[in-house]
Amino acid sequence: MSPSEDLLAVCFKNNDLATVSMNQLVPSTADVVDPFKLKKLLEKDIQFDYLYNGFHNGSITNIDICVQRPLIATCSQEDSTIRIWNYANFRCELAVMFSVREDHKNELNPLLSIAFHPSGYYLAVGFIDRLEIFHVCSEELRSYRMLTQVKSVNCVKFSRSGHMLAIAYPRPNHS
Repeated sequence: MSPSEDLLAVCFKNNDLATVSMNQLVPSTADVVDPFKLKKLLEKDIQFDYLYNGFHNGSITNIDICVQRPLIATCSQEDSTIRIWNYANFRCELAVMFSVREDHKNELNPLLSIAFHPSGYYLAVGFIDRLEIFHVCSEELRSYRMLTQVKSVNCVKFSRSGHMLAIAYPRPNHS
């Protein structure tokens, strides 16, 4: 609760932090007396202002740092999210959640590994069904290349200059 008691900070079960105005939560005396207004207030959606785009809902399974920009990328298999953090201003710049594709519904966690290009403008991501390279934009990750022949990439790394990309993935069974 803020000192002026007009703002409430909330921590959710998935570790997200948000604030909400007390005006949205506490009705006025006139609204409580009128049963129609009270019912309408109880059914109203509450608008939360999230701080830092939240946090991972599970353990961080992979992390990489950008050499030329103050950015760190983290991924979590448990919540299938990638977050890009700016360590100069201590905030999460971008949070992207990946869902399971239709042809892999039996798989739980599609996200396996990440690697930042040294420039910070590309991010290589290993999934259970592909390797994908994204442009890192201010509001989104935009797909640049997708390699569907490469599956279950559990380790990916750009060279120091960024002109090569090394990947490790299990050998397919050809029995």
